[in-house]
Amino acid sequence: MKQYVASVRSGIARSCVALACLLAGAAIPGPVKAADTTEDDINRARRLFQRAVEYEQAKQWGKALELFREVGAVKLTPQVRFHIAWCEENLGKLVAALGGYELALAQADQVGEAFIQEVQEKVDRLKGVIPKLVIKRGKGGEAATISLDGVELGANSIGVEMPVDPGPHTVTAEAPGREDFMGTVSVGEKEVKTLEVVMKKSAKKDTGGGGGGGDVEDKGVWVPPDRTVPYIIGGAGGAFLIGAGVLFYLRESSLGKVEDLCGDGGFEDCAPETAADRKQANDSLDDAKLYTTLAGISAGVGVAALGVAATMIFTEPKPPPGQATIRVAPAAPGAEAGLSLYGWF
Repeated sequence: MKQYVASVRSGIARSCVALACLLAGAAIPGPVKAADTTEDDINRARRLFQRAVEYEQAKQWGKALELFREVGAVKLTPQVRFHIAWCEENLGKLVAALGGYELALAQADQVGEAFIQEVQEKVDRLKGVIPKLVIKRGKGGEAATISLDGVELGANSIGVEMPVDPGPHTVTAEAPGREDFMGTVSVGEKEVKTLEVVMKKSAKKDTGGGGGGGDVEDKGVWVPPDRTVPYIIGGAGGAFLIGAGVLFYLRESSLGKVEDLCGDGGFEDCAPETAADRKQANDSLDDAKLYTTLAGISAGVGVAALGVAATMIFTEPKPPPGQATIRVAPAAPGAEAGLSLYGWF
């Protein structure tokens, strides 16, 4: 009982000292009130501080913390920092409380030896009880983005002891080509625990649609391979064959002109009536020879291209027996909106 009374008296005395410092206005150096703070703001802060002390003595830490923070927005003295940290400690926010105590300790020489001693005791005690968490990169998590309780961690925080508040914590990780990781770990005061981030390969595959169709999870549905390249090669082959047909037509047309000028005897026995006719016959024969050569080349290229395209299609991976071979994707390549139908044939 004597110890409890002494503790309460110490808390009341500390609160009274802090209140006296606050009532003194700008007597304490450090973070000061804003330039546009009015006398009404100061008076309101005094009233809030008194109410916060009452909540603190009643151990209503949440309400006390809220009011102390409002006071700190007007004038953040070392004593106000101490009370904020004291409320945070009792709410289980030990890491934040330690930071507040250390900030108060940095300004404590402006208050007195008794205050310095009390703050130092708080700092030493928390450093001895705050738990630590070590997050290590495991298989698949070498390049992952790791977060602790929703806050992304930097490289310097991975693989080392991090001070955390007692209680449960959630660790998440993301990496290209890997399934998202989520793990939970609960730590108590003075404990040091390790959590390893291990990530499996993603079961998602690219649709290959080229139109932003997204990923499709591989659940036994056959996704046909992309035939864009063989279709382009086959289309080019068809164009060459059409060109060959046009050239053969021009060849026959040129030979027809030679026959008209030379008759049935052919070019060897050709005896046109004029020199101009003979020159025209020679030119038509040269054109026919050129068209014959080009038509042969074009036909050869066209046939070869169609053969390559057919080979590419026929050597594609075949769908496993019994699996679906048609899929609809909510996108259309080259269009802002539409549907794409993928199938195997």
